[in-house]
Amino acid sequence: IAEREPLPWLRPRFAELVRLADAGRLPHALLISGPRGVGKHSLVDALAARTLCAAPGTAACGECHACRMLAAGYHPDLMRVELEEGKRQIRIDAIREVNQVVADRPAGGLPGDRDRPGRGAQRGRRQHVPPHPDGRR
Repeated sequence: IAEREPLPWLRPRFAELVRLADAGRLPHALLISGPRGVGKHSLVDALAARTLCAAPGTAACGECHACRMLAAGYHPDLMRVELEEGKRQIRIDAIREVNQVVADRPAGGLPGDRDRPGRGAQRGRRQHVPPHPDGRR
C-alpha cells in the first residue's frame, strides 16, 4: 500500500470515512463496490493506511513505523482478501484463513502473545495471591 490519499474524485468519500473513524463510528466492515477502474483500491488503501498509521492526520503520515511497513508491502495487521482471477466469489478457504488468523492473534498483539498474559492480567494475578503465613508478601 503506497496510497496515502485516494484519487481526487473519491476524496469526499474518504473524508466521510475519516470523520466516522475519528468519531469512533467507523463500521466493523465496509463493502466498497463500483465499476472497474473508478479507484476503489485507492480508497481502501488510503483508509487502511490511515487506520494503521501511528500518527494520522487527514491521511496516513507516511513516516511512522507502521507506514514504513505498509510502504514495504508488509504490515502484520493487514490481510487482503480479493477475488481470484476469473472468479465471481471469494473462496471460503480465504475467509477461513482470515478467521484463523484473527482467532490466533490477540487484539493489539502479535501471534504468540496469547500465551503471555497482559499487564492487567498480571496485576490481577498478583492481587489474588494469598498472603504468606508470616504476613510477608
